Amino acid sequence: MANLKFDNFTGIFPRQGAKRLPLGAATVAKDCEFDSGRLHSIKGTLDVDNVDTGTTAIYKLRDKYWLTSDEDLFYVDSPVVQDSHGRVYFAGGDYPAYATDSTGYSGWSASSDIDAMARMPSLYYKLGVPAPTGAPTVTVNSLPAAEADVEALLGVSITLTDGQTISQWLKANLSKVATAYVYTFVSDYGEESAPSPVSAIYEYYDGQTKTIGLPSTGASGVPLSSGKKRIYRVATGSSSSEYLFVAEVNYSVTSYTDTTLDSQLAEPLTSTFYYPPPNDDSSTNPSGPLKSLVLHPQGFLVGHTGRTIAFSEPYLPHAWDPSNQITCPADVVGLCVFSNGILVGTTDKPYVVTGTSPSTMDIYPLESEQPCVSQRSMVEIGGSVLFASYEGLVAVSGNRSEVVTTKHFTRDQWSNYYPESIHAYTLDNRYIGFYTNSSGTVKGGFIFDVATGRFSELSFYAEAGYVNPKDDVLYLVEGTKLTKFERGTIKEYTWKSGEIRLHNSVLFQRFKIEADHTVSMRIQVDGKDYFARTVVDSDEMLLPSGMRGEYFTVEFKGKGYLDLFAIADEALELEP
Repeated sequence: MANLKFDNFTGIFPRQGAKRLPLGAATVAKDCEFDSGRLHSIKGTLDVDNVDTGTTAIYKLRDKYWLTSDEDLFYVDSPVVQDSHGRVYFAGGDYPAYATDSTGYSGWSASSDIDAMARMPSLYYKLGVPAPTGAPTVTVNSLPAAEADVEALLGVSITLTDGQTISQWLKANLSKVATAYVYTFVSDYGEESAPSPVSAIYEYYDGQTKTIGLPSTGASGVPLSSGKKRIYRVATGSSSSEYLFVAEVNYSVTSYTDTTLDSQLAEPLTSTFYYPPPNDDSSTNPSGPLKSLVLHPQGFLVGHTGRTIAFSEPYLPHAWDPSNQITCPADVVGLCVFSNGILVGTTDKPYVVTGTSPSTMDIYPLESEQPCVSQRSMVEIGGSVLFASYEGLVAVSGNRSEVVTTKHFTRDQWSNYYPESIHAYTLDNRYIGFYTNSSGTVKGGFIFDVATGRFSELSFYAEAGYVNPKDDVLYLVEGTKLTKFERGTIKEYTWKSGEIRLHNSVLFQRFKIEADHTVSMRIQVDGKDYFARTVVDSDEMLLPSGMRGEYFTVEFKGKGYLDLFAIADEALELEP
């Protein structure tokens, strides 16, 4: 007596070879899920909207606006708590940028399809405020001619001796002080730039007025219609070269008369190093603009370009101090925040960046030789990061990394998934990836269950995706459709076993299926069809005589749960 029971179904393991697979493993597993070993169908996608052709990036902002792009953009919601401007930041295009509620979504309508509106955001600005490129000019104004006016201006009491002029008295009784000026730009949204070049040093009597010229050079691409200029100067007798606040004027103002006494100067300049992030200015950014953007838990943005990893100031997304940048030993491919810090995928090996502030960040390599081959493949799942390498999917947890698909694929077999093209998302502890070849003639998707290691394929392809934390739904772009993953009708699964050896002493005569749906079953012997039937739940049926050969396979298709398939040479052997 002999029987075989399939009651612990799992996914594909091409590396093992069809003849060496354990019972329950598959050579084909498409649109399948495995719930405690039960084989069942996934649900299909549900159409929810129409999108423009060529959409490769989507992001839902505040559960209201769908941001879309035909570039591989990376979006980050504002780290500013209760941001009154409703800003969103993104990188990966021509330059890092941001949009606001008041300017970025004109033309948006809740009742219109996404493709019926202009791509959102409809208006955006370059991230950061460039510093003024021209130094302020300073003119020390002449003192009044009348003695009383000079006394009032300088706060002194003048007593002239016979023949003494006011100028002579001042020279004999007062010392001139020296100062220098800088000024900054302030955007419509309160973002202050680094300071201008320093003016020349000027001497004057404390209280003597100065006329400050304020060029409007260097601020192209910045929203300044209601912006400001802030003027700072060095205080006389200061123990440091600190610049202190003098005044704020409208951006359009090009001249200001400074009547402020040293004792009236206010807070020091804090934006000394508030430069824009790496952008499309090749003279300062030879590696080009930021190609990614992530948000650190401590409230600062992180991006990369070339081998450079850059950090904004905490809760000041426009301010990127160049001295806080880290140079990675290898070209950076992508970044992903996880429990240990920031995982840096490179063309060489993974690195981890740790620290709690931009000025304390440090980088160290992991003991792994696995390069990351696709920035969009990097996904955080349960405190770990998974990404695509040439060898398979790599998981980094803590300070350890491993190829978690080693049992499933050889390097050549994994190449059939075109790892350089993989873009992936996470839902319910699953890595959901999509791939295509360069010509677009081969497309597909897959699901890797991180907890169980089960790998199954999908029968469809998506160009982009986004997991919305508001409703825990994976939204996908399929051609010109925006869909919800696994929210549609049940799909038909396909599952095929490995090649199971037949023995001359065993002649299988019966089989039994336990399922909650009608199952299409096919048995092949030595690659040729032997038996095909549509089977109803709990059917026990006889097989045709003559099931002889070297190997047989069994394939199932259906829409529902399949708990058990048993095959035996006697009916008694089919019982649990």
